[in-house]
Amino acid sequence: MNETKKMGFWQKVKARRLANTVYVMFVFTLLFLASVFGFYIAQDGTVAKEIFLGLFTSLLASICIIAFEFYTKYKDFENSEFIDNLYSFGIHNLYFNKQDVLAERIDSATQEIWISGYRLILTAELLPNIANALDRGCKLRILCCPPFTDSYRLIFGSENENKAIINNYFKLLEIVTSRHADFHEQCVIRFTETPLFNDTYKVDDKIITSPYMHNKDIIHGTILAKDFFTYELDEKYR
Repeated sequence: MNETKKMGFWQKVKARRLANTVYVMFVFTLLFLASVFGFYIAQDGTVAKEIFLGLFTSLLASICIIAFEFYTKYKDFENSEFIDNLYSFGIHNLYFNKQDVLAERIDSATQEIWISGYRLILTAELLPNIANALDRGCKLRILCCPPFTDSYRLIFGSENENKAIINNYFKLLEIVTSRHADFHEQCVIRFTETPLFNDTYKVDDKIITSPYMHNKDIIHGTILAKDFFTYELDEKYR
């Protein structure tokens, strides 16, 4: 059976990013019921009764508008199984600027940061954010395939580029070793010969990664994964 078919109504509402609309409608409904109650207990001819009358009629109109908007948006997505399938797989958001997403996540990290990759180009850009996270007590775990491994040489480049990449490693090591004397308990760095085809980050319970995609286009030249999108994967769905 299609996974989308198994999703309940509330799961589909969240997948289509309509949960906040439901919450607002619920709050307005409670206020509407409270104003109706106030209208009936208020004495006839008083200002309070007039206020409650105007309040519950305006709330009723707002609830109807929100309900109509919710229904319209829900129906707009009804044929978009792509959205539901992404959500059921655990992908909640698509982004087009991986660095901004990671910087925001790392700045709010409270537990741990995991990094895997080859050249650590983006990681080098995020070193100030990582340093602040370490100062807050976050743990850092890094799995990388450095330039001196055979796997790296099979995929990447020239000697000049390797020097720049090694510099990224030195920058990272400098940040890690300068935080605390017991950095080896807070930070773990491991090298691997296994090819890592895309940079993946795990910040607390969120996984931020990109599709591995390298191609060539007649007009745009080389197209890399960073030219497409980054997605956020909720750990509990794995």
